[in-house]
Amino acid sequence: MRESDARGLQVAALGEQHGALSATLAQLRAAAAAPAADSDPAMPLAGDAPGPAEVVALQDAHAVLDAVAVWRPERVAPTELRLALPSGRALHVVLTAAGSVSAAYMRDAPGAPPRGAFEEALWAASGAAAVVQGVKRARDLPRALEEAGFRARRVEGAVAEVGELARRFSVRTMAAPDGAAQLVATVLNPAANFKAAVTLTVPWHYPAGRIAFSCAPLAGAVDEEWLGDVMARHAAGRARLTRIVAELAGAAADAF
Repeated sequence: MRESDARGLQVAALGEQHGALSATLAQLRAAAAAPAADSDPAMPLAGDAPGPAEVVALQDAHAVLDAVAVWRPERVAPTELRLALPSGRALHVVLTAAGSVSAAYMRDAPGAPPRGAFEEALWAASGAAAVVQGVKRARDLPRALEEAGFRARRVEGAVAEVGELARRFSVRTMAAPDGAAQLVATVLNPAANFKAAVTLTVPWHYPAGRIAFSCAPLAGAVDEEWLGDVMARHAAGRARLTRIVAELAGAAADAF
């Protein structure tokens, strides 16, 4: 590539960054200028010109928001970010003018629903909080938030599926003594003439990963080979837990 072409691409890229930053500043100024009962003194005012350090901080903030659509921004300022997940977990990041992260921690947002042991076990196993809490530089936040958002979505997906599953079948959730997230399904299969409690150990990255299982017969005899075949038939794909429990109970797994 010729030097003139390379410079042209650099100029175009800088122009795009400038446009994105200008849009961000315009949104922040509009929000600050609008009447509000709980005005925030840290927000830029319409007549304030951002200094060099503020421009850099806002560029970092814009890059973060552009990369992590799963997070909902609750506050964006040169020295602070507050982002929330759909589940109600919130991330608070304190930034310095030099572009470093002085503090980052996660906690439940006010009004977040209570969490059971199953969800907490999945969340702990995912390591999502550690991913973002270990970031030291603002420029590393986009990648960390993208990874943490991916892990959070996996956890939230499993929790949502189990909640729907509980409305159709007899299931309960718990955390094992070793901290593993487990689903216990009490299944009655008239065709196979058995009733059993089947325990499924759910990995945080579900629906991917191996689901370990064990079975405690409550009435009749369970064919262990058949049980293993059921698990193998649903070793991948969406709604694995639902399809496994449905087939164990004698329902049509393909309907889920």
